[in-house]
Amino acid sequence: MPRAQGWIWGVVFTAFAGLAPAADKAPSADKRFALPAGESMVIKWNASWKEVSPAADSPLGTVSFNGPDSAKMRVNIAPLPPNPNFTGDIGNLRILARNMARELEESGGEVDLEQVPIEGQNVRGFYVKGIDHKPKPGEFSFIYAGPLSISSRAYVFQILWNTGGESAANAALAALRTVRIQ
Repeated sequence: MPRAQGWIWGVVFTAFAGLAPAADKAPSADKRFALPAGESMVIKWNASWKEVSPAADSPLGTVSFNGPDSAKMRVNIAPLPPNPNFTGDIGNLRILARNMARELEESGGEVDLEQVPIEGQNVRGFYVKGIDHKPKPGEFSFIYAGPLSISSRAYVFQILWNTGGESAANAALAALRTVRIQ
């Protein structure tokens, strides 16, 4: 997606201003990512995924990983800045999902505006799917993006992929249902 890394962080900060893995993949186990406050973000992990450093402009506490081929799939989960008006309720999550969909459209992407729910024991939210029919070199063609309330804390995520990375992207989307803060 054009400027996919940049637009999501723009949405994050401006918003507050006003399925199963492939059969050939290793079984999942929990993976812990250290967070700044001494806690951990825990997610059901696929052994073929690789933890990577978040982009330099990412908020502190962002978690990033790639699929088996870094050119085919990448995931970013970023905390939203603290805001007393954001409660993680369904209404706020829907507003953020709508704002993210608009940003995707404004960047030239085609977006399915249906907000798909994502829910697990400690996570709930919504996501939309976008397509960039003419990505620049090094960018991704497809994206799932949306807000999450993880253990009552506000996050946004993006799962980016190119042709050949859809099964890894869908496995990452399914794994998001297992995310929790400990």
